[in-house]
Amino acid sequence: MGNTDKMKILRSKITIKIILFMLVICIGILVMHDDALQNELPDKVIQVKEDKNIVYFTMCFEGRINIPDNNSKKDIITEYRMATGFHGSKSGHIFIPVHCIEYGDDEVKELLLMEYIMSSKWFDEKLFEDETYLSYYHSDDAKQHFNELKEKLDDKTLEIVDIQPIYRVYCPREEGSLPLKKQYIVFEGSTKDKDIANLETEITDTSVIFNKDFKYEEGTKLYIIHYAEHTIYDHVDDIVKDRETCPSEYKDVLTNAKEEMFEKIKDRGADIESGYLGSTTRPWRASTAYRFTGCTPAGSSGAPVLDGRGRCVGMITCGPELIKGVVDPTNAYFIPYRDLEAASNEAGFEPPIDISPLDKVTGSKLYNRYGLVMTIIGIIGMIVGIIDMLRRRSKKMKP
Repeated sequence: MGNTDKMKILRSKITIKIILFMLVICIGILVMHDDALQNELPDKVIQVKEDKNIVYFTMCFEGRINIPDNNSKKDIITEYRMATGFHGSKSGHIFIPVHCIEYGDDEVKELLLMEYIMSSKWFDEKLFEDETYLSYYHSDDAKQHFNELKEKLDDKTLEIVDIQPIYRVYCPREEGSLPLKKQYIVFEGSTKDKDIANLETEITDTSVIFNKDFKYEEGTKLYIIHYAEHTIYDHVDDIVKDRETCPSEYKDVLTNAKEEMFEKIKDRGADIESGYLGSTTRPWRASTAYRFTGCTPAGSSGAPVLDGRGRCVGMITCGPELIKGVVDPTNAYFIPYRDLEAASNEAGFEPPIDISPLDKVTGSKLYNRYGLVMTIIGIIGMIVGIIDMLRRRSKKMKP
């Protein structure tokens, strides 16, 4: 083999080395760039929203009020509680907080009593002609009327009977609201004291992936996807502005307002808020709840708490009170994954857990450092290759 052929082979080897080292550098840069993007723009968090995993939960109570004095009975329905929820299994289970569905009988009767007052006002005095629903709801006249009827309720001269809860969950994937029954709600067993309930639906393959290995370290970037509170009474006033077109029955007004609320939710969709894992914890219904420092207005209860890769690490449950009865909307506490897993096992299903080996590697600090190391190795390799090429060429040129 002549010198020319040897030189060609040498050049080919050097070229291959340079290509390989350049490839190593590119991989290293991509690894570091991918990590930077995860910190700046959590695409996988957005994907959770777009996959329609997040649902909107509402609860009403329906009953009849019986006043023996005038022998009247009226159907009453009131919007009572709203919350966010999310799919926690491929078999159609939804997580929501228990505190959004569990109330005492006396509290429910008082809510229905207030709704009866609003209904009476509607029929007798043309409510909303000179004032809004909420302005009258919080007025001194309404409070006085309530206290008068409350006395009758306490001394049994007034009854509220046939009370039943009405649960509905708005599922974006189904583009509508789904009625639920009490038996679909599971919060018994060893986890019944935790603020976790499971609703069983037939909506499958929309589950959120859980990060079982999440480290609850202060300052970790987190995200929530939630429905900020939408109240039907925002729509009531618009419906009754035109008395000729609005329904004649007060109950129908509320029904139409709820439908408008669902349409608004459908068009707007869930919101994504970012925050950080706080430094404090608090006991909450047999759980140790972790602090989420971010925007969590009313309606955020039940929102999934996600890491930067869109994996669920907990569920929003409560907020710290600024003063009694007033919750801080800029902070909240969330139940960690381990409690959600326990509730899932108790209900008889297993939540999907992210156990992909590749994800474990790419999500580690070692992997991020690996990108920098590979880049340095690639650059050193190129320099060594060039020096070796020059050294060999120098030898060939010597007499």
